Amino acid sequence: MDSAPTQPSVPDEQFTDVSTAVNHSCAIRLDRTIECWGAFRAPPQGVTLH
Repeated sequence: MDSAPTQPSVPDEQFTDVSTAVNHSCAIRLDRTIECWGAFRAPPQGVTLH
């Protein structure tokens, strides 16, 4: 039986810009910090993971 892929939860915040890829997304918060969510090998230095 095949399982449907699950969708990661999106942070409940306001962002100025969002970038998406196949398995992850990153966004710039209003305070200019970056948050990423989804699946990826290693986040960029200084990035908060959700």
